[in-house]
Amino acid sequence: MLQRVGEFMGKLHNQAANFKPPFRFKRQSWDLKGLTKENLDIPESKARAALTSQQLAVIDSSKEKVMSVMQRLGGGPDVFGLIHADLHQRNYLFHRGEVRAIDFDTCGWGYYLYDLAVTLTTLLDHAEFSEMKAALLSGYNQVRELPQDHENLLTIFAAARLMTHTLLLAGHKDDPFFRDTAANIIHRQIKMIARLISLD
Repeated sequence: MLQRVGEFMGKLHNQAANFKPPFRFKRQSWDLKGLTKENLDIPESKARAALTSQQLAVIDSSKEKVMSVMQRLGGGPDVFGLIHADLHQRNYLFHRGEVRAIDFDTCGWGYYLYDLAVTLTTLLDHAEFSEMKAALLSGYNQVRELPQDHENLLTIFAAARLMTHTLLLAGHKDDPFFRDTAANIIHRQIKMIARLISLD
């Protein structure tokens, strides 16, 4: 299954690499500013105020590593283009054996590695994560070659995804919908971020 998802993502990224936006085409950007400020739908200061100093230390370390990787990659069409930005397991479906994507609310400009990392992030706690990651990348490489050094950067982009989600959740943790679960999720994600950035 994940091999077919990887093939699908590779095709999307191939199309994005050759996409010429029409006049006045505008979408959000999932660069560092988008990940930590503009796309949060809340002030970053509100999110940071809801986190402990230890949690903020992990967030800030992650932010530095993400910035370093993005600067290293640059912004050329081989690494950066139009992405889905939310292609996790609830946002792709299978129709007659073919993958279909839904929920394009967050579609915008970003790193192709971030797109892949989003898919992998929700699988991090799975007992067969290594096999699932290998299947996803095997499918992807069949249609779009991912350099080995780029594959090694997926952990940093997974940390970026969790960093954004943690800030978003922290800023909304007093909302009735999140009140009962936010603290536990934030605690778990901070631990995951710390582990991922230590692997770099």
